[in-house]
Amino acid sequence: MRKLNKIYLITKNIISEMVLKAQSAIRSRTGFGTLEVVIIIAVLLAIALIFRKTLTEYASKLIDAVFDESVIDNMGDYQLN
Repeated sequence: MRKLNKIYLITKNIISEMVLKAQSAIRSRTGFGTLEVVIIIAVLLAIALIFRKTLTEYASKLIDAVFDESVIDNMGDYQLN
């Protein structure tokens, strides 16, 4: 779990840096060049490929937790007052 948290924080930092860079590019008159966009996409794909197993395990656990049968079955048991 600690490894997933570390990966999440690293990914979150990378994405937030990219968002800030995109926002500054939108505000500036020069904008992004094609090369910068291609490099950003390549980096994101490389990160996804490097952490593919970890990301799929994390997504699988998340989906299992959200769509757990016991949680869905117990939803009908709640009473609104």
